[in-house]
Amino acid sequence: MENGFIVGKWEDPDVYAAVPCGKGLMIIHEGKQLKYCRTENSARNFIQSHKKANKKKGSGKGTLFPN
Repeated sequence: MENGFIVGKWEDPDVYAAVPCGKGLMIIHEGKQLKYCRTENSARNFIQSHKKANKKKGSGKGTLFPN
């Protein structure tokens, strides 16, 4: 895999990055390595499903200092 890609706007804290790692791509979100994918298609599918799962859970934004 030669090229990586991002999903979302670079300035957005909810951006996903797929960066080259060996012969595949490592998915990074919020500074964490989430998953290694062998193909771009599997990386895009994972990101799509991860975004949906996070929407169901709630983003958790603004919960750093709960009242």
